[in-house]
Amino acid sequence: FCIECPEQSHRRLLRAALRISVRCVIHVNALPASTATAVRLLHLMRESTLGLLLGVGFVLAVVLGRLFIWAQSRVSLSKWPSKSREMQGCTGGRVRTMAVLGSGGHTTEMVQLLRYLDFSAYRMTWVTAASDLTSVPKLKSVFSKQAKCSESEVFRKLRFEFSVIPRSREVKQSFLTSAVTTVVAFFFCIGVIMNKRPQLIFVNGPGTCVPVVMAALLMEFLFGWEVRIFFVESFCRTKSLSLTGKLLYPFADRFVVHWPELTEKWKKAEYFGVLL
Repeated sequence: FCIECPEQSHRRLLRAALRISVRCVIHVNALPASTATAVRLLHLMRESTLGLLLGVGFVLAVVLGRLFIWAQSRVSLSKWPSKSREMQGCTGGRVRTMAVLGSGGHTTEMVQLLRYLDFSAYRMTWVTAASDLTSVPKLKSVFSKQAKCSESEVFRKLRFEFSVIPRSREVKQSFLTSAVTTVVAFFFCIGVIMNKRPQLIFVNGPGTCVPVVMAALLMEFLFGWEVRIFFVESFCRTKSLSLTGKLLYPFADRFVVHWPELTEKWKKAEYFGVLL
């Protein structure tokens, strides 16, 4: 029988704890199976997260690079786009052309602009809003006289095609609800653009043309389907551009106005006199 002092007892307990710790470190089997599995899962998660981040970063770099290259040739605020964007002759047949109509005055102006176009060289698609009930009768009236045929036969003779889309904004519609209807029209227009694949788009200011042009620009950015946008401002705009004109001004290949005063502020605008 012997009595240990507290200091000796503490040393013995410390040596025993140290031996157990060393055994746990050296012998992996000393760890519980669940703990070892958790460690392996942690390493896999770390590797997969790193791979995911690298993949996302690569895709983002490609998208930003493509966006930069596309914007260099497309977006212009004070000059015409580069010569590489000039409309080249179409060697594969008629130029796939789209004209956006708005009810009332916009349709009248668009018809006056394009009535003398050689439709044997242009495959025309007219885009109208679902609630527009006046544009098609206007086309029949004007072009039947020009083609010297009946209104029932004029579209077949000139080989006109039509696409009907939801109206992006009704008269006196609030801006809040207009944003929603414009988004709906935009997604609808993506299908129209993918189906028609226009090479040339004529627009003159109606709100209907905004989702059409945006959808065409998206397809150009994603798939390289080049399109030329020809914007003619409304005749009634004498001192300022329309809201649609301001939105599409940076993206238009040619931007034409009817009043010379507008060319002083908007450097890319072109004035050729009154075209109507």
